[in-house]
Amino acid sequence: MPMEPEDKRMLKRVLELSENNNKMIRKLYRSFVLQRIITVLYWVLIIGVTIGLYYYLQPFFDQVSKIYSDITGVQVNLGESFNSFFQK
Repeated sequence: MPMEPEDKRMLKRVLELSENNNKMIRKLYRSFVLQRIITVLYWVLIIGVTIGLYYYLQPFFDQVSKIYSDITGVQVNLGESFNSFFQK
């Protein structure tokens, strides 16, 4: 049974549309994959920089912590000295 010209034309049109849809879907998928890779690299960079900064600034944090503990120790000693002075 031969195809009618109208059916043949419609079949060609459907084929063109499906090829066009396939191209667009491939572009969307490629864009999605690229976006996912960029997002992962973004978070790896942020976490890496944070860990790196902590690693390089840790001696500074230790010094600040020691100074803070020394200051609170002095405050406790002063408080005890005032308490013992006023109790006598």
